[in-house]
Amino acid sequence: ILANAAGFPVGREGPTVTIGSNLAFLLSKRLAQPYLKEWVEVNHEARACAMLVDEQRLSHATRVSCAVGGACAMAVIFNAPFGGLLYMFEEVTSVAWPLELTFRVFVATMCCSLLSYGLCYLNNSEMEELVIYAEKPADKEWEWRDIPVFIIVAALLGVITSMHTRAMLGITAWRQR
Repeated sequence: ILANAAGFPVGREGPTVTIGSNLAFLLSKRLAQPYLKEWVEVNHEARACAMLVDEQRLSHATRVSCAVGGACAMAVIFNAPFGGLLYMFEEVTSVAWPLELTFRVFVATMCCSLLSYGLCYLNNSEMEELVIYAEKPADKEWEWRDIPVFIIVAALLGVITSMHTRAMLGITAWRQR
């Protein structure tokens, strides 16, 4: 996101798909988890109960919603509902793609495209202002004095990325104990 905000040529679809998938993940956790909880009687004499969560169904719902969220993000950023479906089909692969997911992604990407049109209409703006492409490319020239700044920013981001990866690996190892 920071690289896109700075104007680096890294592509907008990566962060957009990540944001769409993360929002879908949060929504699925919030909406699906209450339906997958069940109170089970553990001890009949003491009337002790425990709550069980069907983790397998929850993880399946989360995977499906992340794929749909990423496809919706692609559909909105390019104004192409079929493009979102095809992109996620490419990313998820046909082996791990359940057949029922195709229709869900199609309906979701169409709804997201209609929603983006509606929001543009309410904002009195055109769709071309929202989507990733521009009619007239802007003249953005760089100078040689910009190179040291790019090198410093790249080095700092490399160190931060390495620290983030090590932290995530450490957290994963800690959680598996």
